[in-house]
Amino acid sequence: MNVQFFLRERTKFIRHYYRTAAQPFQSAMSAIQDGAPPYDNPPFDDSGEPPFLEDWIEAKTALEVLGRSCVSMLSGSFDLYLKRWEEMRNISWKGNERRKVLRKKGIRGYLAAIAKIVPMDLNTCEADLDIVEQVTLARNRDQHPDDIFTMQVCHSDSDLEKFPLPFFADDVEMRIFADEVEMRVNKGLDDTSIFWFNPSVQVSPERFEVAVHTVEKFAEWLEPRTR
Repeated sequence: MNVQFFLRERTKFIRHYYRTAAQPFQSAMSAIQDGAPPYDNPPFDDSGEPPFLEDWIEAKTALEVLGRSCVSMLSGSFDLYLKRWEEMRNISWKGNERRKVLRKKGIRGYLAAIAKIVPMDLNTCEADLDIVEQVTLARNRDQHPDDIFTMQVCHSDSDLEKFPLPFFADDVEMRIFADEVEMRVNKGLDDTSIFWFNPSVQVSPERFEVAVHTVEKFAEWLEPRTR
C-alpha cells in the first residue's frame, strides 16, 4: 500500500481549504488598505484611528486562526501517516512510549528509535526536520491556548528553547524579538527570565505552503521503507 498517496490526498485538501477560506479575509484587508469598495467611503470618525481598523483587525485575526487550524490539520494528517507507516512495517511500541518519544525528543528522536528497527540513513533525508517538528508544536499551541482574553496564541518558553527563531512567526515581531534572542543565546537557553514577550504563532500563506511541502517531502523520503 502506498501510504504516501493518502497523505497527499489530505495535503491537497488542506491546501485547497486554506486558499479558499483565506481569500475573503485577504480581500477585505487589501480593500481596506487600498480604500476600495466596500471600504471606499469611511464614516466620520475623529478618534484618529485608520478607517475600518476594527474590520481589518477582525479579518487579520480570522486569517491567523485559519492558518493555525490548517497547520493543526496538517499535523494530524502527518501523525496518521506515521502510524499507518508503522503498521506497514509491523512496528509496535510499549504503552505510551511512542508519545513520550515524540513529545520529549521530537521527530529526530522518533526517527532514531525507528532506525533501530528499520534500516535508514537519517543523513539522506532532505526535508527540514526542524520545520516538520514545528508543525506539531504549532498544532499543540493552537489546540491548547493559554488566555481566554485573546484569539492570539504565543510560542511557549519550552518551544523557544528548542527553536529560538521559530518558523511560524511574524517578521515584525521577530525583529523586535531578535535582541532578546541574542541575549538568550549569549546567556544560554535556560534563562527564560530575559524575555519580556513571546512571539505569536503566525502562519503566513508562504510559510504554510513551505510547511505542507516539507511534510510531503519527508513522506517521500520515508515511504520506500514501507516495502
